[in-house]
Amino acid sequence: MAQQNSTPTLSKSNFSNQRFAAGHESSPKNDISLLRIPQRTEEEEHGFSLTPCSDITLAELKIAGFTSRDSKFYPSTLAEVEKSILHHFKIGDLTDNFIVKDVSTPSRALFSFHRCPF
Repeated sequence: MAQQNSTPTLSKSNFSNQRFAAGHESSPKNDISLLRIPQRTEEEEHGFSLTPCSDITLAELKIAGFTSRDSKFYPSTLAEVEKSILHHFKIGDLTDNFIVKDVSTPSRALFSFHRCPF
């Protein structure tokens, strides 16, 4: 009886990763417990409102990435607002750039938007 020549095949084996070996902890850089979750300030939680004399339209705010909830806009820190407005102006989403002024009261975040004359 003739013996068939066949190439040996490797059986599928489960390769273990040393990171998951018993008794081995993951490295600190991969430890999600070390991630800092940014805390939202009271200003960010409450959103901002527009002054009546603001030049920006609701459509322009939406184009710039702001969301509206309960008649307030988010994100709501002055730094985030200025950054978003400038970014969307630079990439051409907004045809005008705006100067944003923080005219908040102790109880209300209030921003004023004025079209740049240049």
